Amino acid sequence: MNWPWPYPTRRDIAGVAFAIVLLVVALYALIIGPELSRKTNYGFGPEWDCVNPGKLSALSCIKRPAKPDHSP
Repeated sequence: MNWPWPYPTRRDIAGVAFAIVLLVVALYALIIGPELSRKTNYGFGPEWDCVNPGKLSALSCIKRPAKPDHSP
């Protein structure tokens, strides 16, 4: 098979690899990043569930009820 251009150089391969890395980072930021920010507790302890409903509303936090102690 005759290539219409010379074989790719190291610089070409490095450029393609860099573009792939940038694409993966951008997809991670768009897909996984918002999910991580929703799981924050906004400074409350782990026994609190907090929800940020949006820009126009205040933060809503609800304390989970204590688990019953079933020790004898």
